[in-house]
Amino acid sequence: MKKQIALLIILLSAYSVIRCDDDTKPELEIDKTTINLAPLANSLDSITIRSNTDWTVSTDASWLTITPASGNGNATIRIVAEANTDVGERTATILIKVKGLDDKTLQVIQGGKFYVLPREVLLDSTVNSRDTLWVYSPGEWSASTTSNWLEISPSSGTQSGFIVVRSLSNNPDTASRSAHIILLQKDAGKDTISIKQRGTQYYLSLSVTSLSLGPESNKTATFTISSNTSWSLSSPLESLTVSPLSGKGNATIMVKTNSTMTVSRARTMTLTITGNYTKSQKIKI
Repeated sequence: MKKQIALLIILLSAYSVIRCDDDTKPELEIDKTTINLAPLANSLDSITIRSNTDWTVSTDASWLTITPASGNGNATIRIVAEANTDVGERTATILIKVKGLDDKTLQVIQGGKFYVLPREVLLDSTVNSRDTLWVYSPGEWSASTTSNWLEISPSSGTQSGFIVVRSLSNNPDTASRSAHIILLQKDAGKDTISIKQRGTQYYLSLSVTSLSLGPESNKTATFTISSNTSWSLSSPLESLTVSPLSGKGNATIMVKTNSTMTVSRARTMTLTITGNYTKSQKIKI
């Protein structure tokens, strides 16, 4: 009897394992959909595969080498290109396949003999934010921009080299702003790079946290709001006049008593300043 029970337990355990394997769904994710490569020989990049099963990688381009081309589970795939001696860029498609799932597609773009990397630059919102571009060139080149908030240095060269891109001012807006750098090479034509500067975060701050007013009517005091967003104030209007009660950006706020106090002890009131997308601020009076 004990042997029969033991055999039943073994059979049930095996069934559970098989059932769990059957219930496991295949997964496949890649961390990029596009890569840009320099025109030089052995230019390389990599992608990360996240999977729980077997996969294969293939390409339609004879000028690309992919390592490894197959595997199981998570992996890093190296993509290496031969030199591109043409003026124009060339493209290839890499397919990552798992049985039972849609293929994942990776586009590879290799620049021509005059090419700049990276293709896009994102600068911080503050002044003096910078990044570096690498210029691949067969000879003399020049670079320019029409944006007055952007500096490029150097603006020309005689061979391959780098350019430092620097913001000359804070971005005063909460939205990002864009610019372009145009590079020219007499034998290979033109290349254009996109530059973006992040928008400034919303903020609201007050010059003081409290104000003191005399007991008489028409006593005044002021404070300032520093902000880059819209704001409004709530106040006990029966005893105070506050002006202005709303606005946008920086402002000076005047607070005035409407009447003379008839009691001998001090009283406390609170002004609340509420800004769009910012934390409310309070002033005690």
